[in-house]
Amino acid sequence: MKIIIREAQKDDMSDVISLIKELAEFEKEPNEVDIDSTVLVNDGFEENSYFKCFVAENKDSIIGTAIIYNRYSTWKGRTIHLEDLIVTVRLVSLPKKSFVKSTSLFLFSGGFFGSRVVTLNCSPAPSASLDVIIGVFT
Repeated sequence: MKIIIREAQKDDMSDVISLIKELAEFEKEPNEVDIDSTVLVNDGFEENSYFKCFVAENKDSIIGTAIIYNRYSTWKGRTIHLEDLIVTVRLVSLPKKSFVKSTSLFLFSGGFFGSRVVTLNCSPAPSASLDVIIGVFT
């Protein structure tokens, strides 16, 4: 399976919101998603955006997303928080470390100190789980 990880575009947000809703269904909280693709476009692609988004694409279909935003450490300075790394349930065995690698490249280019990633281990296959990753970039 050929998977391309790339920065998301405005046009991707309808697929991203579908993945967010799929995660909410998995978490048994389908009524907790209060945003839609318009909110994602407004919050992620304006001049002072609140988040950055990456997508995983296979055969022109978005199958996963990673959403990150800025944090600040009083000891270390600028860091990034990976809010969600979502892969469609159809492809839960997708190697999620590809997303983390893409996020890391973004960190390096932006002069960030590091990131902390904590993920829910909801994968049926142990190889598909990240559990906890802590990255420090100096």
